[in-house]
Amino acid sequence: MSTGEVNDKIAALANRVLRELEDDSDLQAQLRQETDALQRLEGAVDRLIRAHRSARQERDEAQAMLREREDAYRRLQLNVPGMVYTFARKEDGHFEFPFVNQGSVELFNIPPEDLMRDASLITKLIHPEDRARFLESVSRSAETLQPWREQLRHVVDGEVRWYDCMSRPERLPNGEVLWDGIILEITERKRAEEELRRNAQLHEEAQRVAQLGHFNVDVGTGTWESSRVLDDLYGLEPGFSKTVENWLSLVHPEDRDELWRYLRAEVLEAKRPFDRQFRIRRQRDGEERWFHGRGRVEVSNDGASLRVIGTTQDVTERRRLEAQLLHSQKIQAIGQLAGGVAHDFNNMLSVILGYVELIKAGLGPNAPYLEEILEIERAARHSRDVTSQLLAFSRRQMITPKTLDLNEKIEEARGSLLRLLGGDIDLEFIPGGGLWRILFDPLQLGQILVNLAVNARDAMATGGRLTIETQNVELDESSLRGHVDCIPGEYVQLVVTDNGRGMDQETLSRAFEPFFTTKEVGKGAGLGLASVYGSLRQNGGFCNVHSEPGRGTRFEVYIPRFPGESGPAVVQRSRSSGGAATILLVEDDEMVRRMASAMLQRLGYIVLVASSPAEAVDLCGRREEPIDVLMTDVVMPGMSGRTLSEKIRELYPKTKVIFLSGHTSNVIANHGGFTPGERFLQRPFTLRSLADKVGEVLDGD
Repeated sequence: MSTGEVNDKIAALANRVLRELEDDSDLQAQLRQETDALQRLEGAVDRLIRAHRSARQERDEAQAMLREREDAYRRLQLNVPGMVYTFARKEDGHFEFPFVNQGSVELFNIPPEDLMRDASLITKLIHPEDRARFLESVSRSAETLQPWREQLRHVVDGEVRWYDCMSRPERLPNGEVLWDGIILEITERKRAEEELRRNAQLHEEAQRVAQLGHFNVDVGTGTWESSRVLDDLYGLEPGFSKTVENWLSLVHPEDRDELWRYLRAEVLEAKRPFDRQFRIRRQRDGEERWFHGRGRVEVSNDGASLRVIGTTQDVTERRRLEAQLLHSQKIQAIGQLAGGVAHDFNNMLSVILGYVELIKAGLGPNAPYLEEILEIERAARHSRDVTSQLLAFSRRQMITPKTLDLNEKIEEARGSLLRLLGGDIDLEFIPGGGLWRILFDPLQLGQILVNLAVNARDAMATGGRLTIETQNVELDESSLRGHVDCIPGEYVQLVVTDNGRGMDQETLSRAFEPFFTTKEVGKGAGLGLASVYGSLRQNGGFCNVHSEPGRGTRFEVYIPRFPGESGPAVVQRSRSSGGAATILLVEDDEMVRRMASAMLQRLGYIVLVASSPAEAVDLCGRREEPIDVLMTDVVMPGMSGRTLSEKIRELYPKTKVIFLSGHTSNVIANHGGFTPGERFLQRPFTLRSLADKVGEVLDGD
């Protein structure tokens, strides 16, 4: 029965009772009260029914919302790119998964039902190196009820993969802890991060190798940021405040004001690129280093300077090399000049010494002007020695290298060096054991020892000690810094040390320059160390010198090790008188030609003279008698001496050849050089050396 039907029956009953009891007022009043009560009851019932309907509607709506949320959660599980799970840790320490979504298949190739049955299927996949970290995080989360998150490696199908694991704990009424979480695979991200990290390391290492760092200056705040490489290059200590003011305090005082004016006017105001070299005194050790800064200015929309970004490179070594290169080029230019002068001077000395010998040969011991002639000869011989030093300095002296034992040569020269040093200087020789052999011209080696000894003697005017040491050394690229023509390898080291007055930096920088000397006028020509430098460079070696005022000088000579065996000794023959031999002399310098011809005739040879190769070829073409010796200049206009000798030998196959030259060895090399067994006589030569050389050729096979 509905509520309306109940109300109608109550109303009908009330009307009937009222009609029957119209005359009973008390009863009517009672009935009215009961009627009011019934009406109030009707309202209460009506409200109760409406409340029931509302509660049922709300329940239905809540159930619908719950179903909607469950559907959304289900869809979320399906769409999340990972594994959604609930897991618990039992009292025995084992884990179980009450719930796992289908992501377990995609991430670990494990079906959810298998994982919910056996949680160890996934925990045993954790990389051994990460397992302890995983257990520690879970234990800490269980104690603190704080979420835990770890990036863990798992070994899946033999491949190491990275996963981001996140869980939120909740303590259940029974005291157990239940975690809800998600696992996402981050293998590709980790690989990308590793690649970025590796690239950053390579970039930093490349900067470190190039000694190049970068900076970023905030113009508004006056602060700057820099790379670790630049911090190391500046030698910054921890806690250094990176402000422009503090950076300027590192700049060398001589560069500071000019550099700051340049930065303000050219860079910050004019907005031009920053490109400048300056010196920095490193904060850590105070060492002075040269830097080259490059950068550009970033400006705002209104044209204000915002920041300066760029790079700074340590160019100290480059500047040193540039200075050494300039010095080397200067020395080379002087050497070229010296070589050219020496060649022309050699020709004149050949003539002077040649005619002096011829004049002397025709004079008796008491002849007039003999003493004056001998003075001319002494002056010419001294000039010849100076010329020889010039040629040695220019690395163009004609040399005859042989395999030598340096210790033996020093022992042989000990007596001469002692006489040279005098009684107030002690000589100590410390030979190295097992010394490698060297390939060097013996005469040049003797000159080096003498020049170094003389230099030391002059530095110890009141006496002292000269020490000579030898040893084998192996040099790498860093050891050869500044010696651009030398290569890393094995060298024999000769060290000559004195305890004399030493040299300051200015003197030290010019020590090997020709004609530079600190001695009094007439005490030295300034060619001793220059010839040492040239001789060493000509033989592939080099020299370092260390000296300070009042602390003596140390010369370190390095000569390349000779890896081969010594060649057969050359047997020298002497022949001072001529015979019936015919010599063809070819020389384009008229004075030298006349002098050489006179010498050969004095020795008794038949001499044919030609002023050019063409004239010599023409002379031989018209001559039937053989020519025993061709004596020819190496460098001549129109044809080299080598080419001339080949043409002459086509006509006279048995003709011997002696090459003459006052030119330097590199010029001779450009004109064909020499082959083993060929004879060479360098000007200026004496009557005796000419006789010996011709005799050697005629007596040879």
